[in-house]
Amino acid sequence: FMVKHFQYFNFQNAREAIDYYKNNFSASLVSIQMMDDAMFEDTSEFKDVPTDIKENFVMHAEIEILGHGFYISDTWNGKSINNEGAMMAFVFNLETEKDQMVSFYEQAVASGVDVQMPLEEAEWTPMFASFKDKYGVNWMLSGE
Repeated sequence: FMVKHFQYFNFQNAREAIDYYKNNFSASLVSIQMMDDAMFEDTSEFKDVPTDIKENFVMHAEIEILGHGFYISDTWNGKSINNEGAMMAFVFNLETEKDQMVSFYEQAVASGVDVQMPLEEAEWTPMFASFKDKYGVNWMLSGE
């Protein structure tokens, strides 16, 4: 068994965020558990939560982007949250993954991300880009 690591995000509207990452970052939904899932029916804290909220509240979801898992859930009571400061860094092998890197970057840019550094050569690497998505998450792409 090997230790796994997941970046965990909370969103005011996790379903919307999941769709955003699916549509703009080629994410795939691995799993999702809503508050109305049978596993939570005996949880006393959720007994008085209205059905429409239970049906739409993401307790836990996993998405995969570029082969890596990310965990996602809704914030309690729709609390606003700022994901600025979160940084994702992906390093691509330019011999075998250059096209994937370019494609990922172009798809993100087409979605309207805030580009801090366009995809180009940097002092430390032949290809680098950084951008911030609509949730404030910073993404860095680097090629070796």
